[in-house]
Amino acid sequence: MGDQVRARKEYMASFEKFHLPELHRVQWQTCESITYVREGDLKRADKAFQAIADYAHSKNMSQVEADTYRQMAMYQRKPRKALVFLSKAEASIHEGRNGTQTALQQEFAKVLRVRVELALRMGEKQTAHAALFRLAALAQNSNDKLIETAYRAAAGASLVSEAKYDEAISNLKEDLNNPLSLQLLSLAYQKTGDSANAKNTNEMLANLNDPTLEQALVVPAFRKCYQDPFCTSRLKNVSLKQ
Repeated sequence: MGDQVRARKEYMASFEKFHLPELHRVQWQTCESITYVREGDLKRADKAFQAIADYAHSKNMSQVEADTYRQMAMYQRKPRKALVFLSKAEASIHEGRNGTQTALQQEFAKVLRVRVELALRMGEKQTAHAALFRLAALAQNSNDKLIETAYRAAAGASLVSEAKYDEAISNLKEDLNNPLSLQLLSLAYQKTGDSANAKNTNEMLANLNDPTLEQALVVPAFRKCYQDPFCTSRLKNVSLKQ
């Protein structure tokens, strides 16, 4: 409902009342940390996420530690700082403590996806293509749906940046649960003149309420603009450089 302070109080009350398994506790602490991102308080978000990463490291939970650093990279406003966190995420994956090979590979795929998207925002297409190539090889050799989806989403983002909208659509449609892909899919539909599918995608995105970082980064601002008749024209100008 937009009351992040109350949300944190409820999280804390739950942590005090219930004893949760480690992974569940980390999951809900991550949701709590995301409330700071929703408020735009990235300094406190960094502190909260770093506490989770430190806890995961102390418990030898490499995949969880990597996932936490990956999320920290995603909300950074300074690309160079984001790259630092992505490097930390990869280092955690390489340590591979208490994680299955499948889970670590899936996490690596998600990290590579963020590398592609970040490089595109920075205008570094060669870097983006290099990361996408690594992700394509991982997808080809793994036969894993999650890794394949990460690759298709990253490929779709790259194709949008190249104005290859028809090809982008076929890739982005494989990642309909992710607001980042939905936002680009909407743009691609608009660019191809498919107003009906663009409208459907916009409605899907505006009504997405999953408690994820991706939702926090995309949906609140999109929803506010989508509901404002003076702002909707700006939806047509969504780009990877926003």
